[in-house]
Amino acid sequence: MLNNPVGIRPRLLAYGGTSYTERQRIGDWQQISLGILQDRYGVTGGGVTVGVGLLENRPVLIVRQMQNLWNRGGYPFSLILDPGNAVWRRFGWNGGALAQAILESPAASNVFLVEPDRCSMRLLEQTLLQLQPPVPATATPGDTEASTLWMGALTASEPAVLPGSFSPPALASILQGIPLPFRIGMGFLVSSCTAHGISLGARLVWDSNRPDPCDTRPTMDRGRSVFAAWRSLERQSRARLGELCETPFCQWPDQCWATLDATLALYPALKQPLSLALRRANSYVQKPVVTASAAVDCYSYL
Repeated sequence: MLNNPVGIRPRLLAYGGTSYTERQRIGDWQQISLGILQDRYGVTGGGVTVGVGLLENRPVLIVRQMQNLWNRGGYPFSLILDPGNAVWRRFGWNGGALAQAILESPAASNVFLVEPDRCSMRLLEQTLLQLQPPVPATATPGDTEASTLWMGALTASEPAVLPGSFSPPALASILQGIPLPFRIGMGFLVSSCTAHGISLGARLVWDSNRPDPCDTRPTMDRGRSVFAAWRSLERQSRARLGELCETPFCQWPDQCWATLDATLALYPALKQPLSLALRRANSYVQKPVVTASAAVDCYSYL
């Protein structure tokens, strides 16, 4: 398995909740749009929304909620947490399980969501060390609509936005049924919108306020093709694939891609749906920028 790069430590960014101000910043972060951090979309009902984004080529956990509702209707709060690869591995790269563990732990919830102002690097590392994966729910079979859409969204050039929502435990169950290299996917958000996905590095977005059904057939078709090709390749050559099966594809180093190409050379029928799709997806792993047109989407269903 891959280790954290030398010198990489956990990072945390907490914004809002008590006012429209930054609460805490641990580590270096590129600029994230204040409009996104201050946005109430998806959290006005007091619920918690979660997801995983790819920022600066690293997976980060995202938790959003409305806090202090008694004060002018509340302030939107955003937690963006880069726990490091060691924590991600402990949770099986399952963002739903990591979010569930934080929300169900009084100590972690207090540090990350209630009083992030008091969080230091030492407290951040201690809290992450003490977090344990929740009792695993029964994995949702990998051929469900949600998991197929997940795989299909890998090659989307912009966020695929679908109606609906999931709780962290339900999300954890869905992710447990997806092959480990694709659980991070290209990032995902629940109860969010296109602008959130673009700014926070997520290609799959569930929008609980979206009233209109959308045509998911192209995404589903791509997802089935990629899913079936990977399952077939893994079944026939797991030993040859090695660390590819235990590492998110968005973090595969060059030698992993070389291993994939060499393995696929033995199975030409799988090369078209798998190699091209993953390489196309990997080319999108970068820090995105919110466009003016995307920002409008947040408010189009209010």
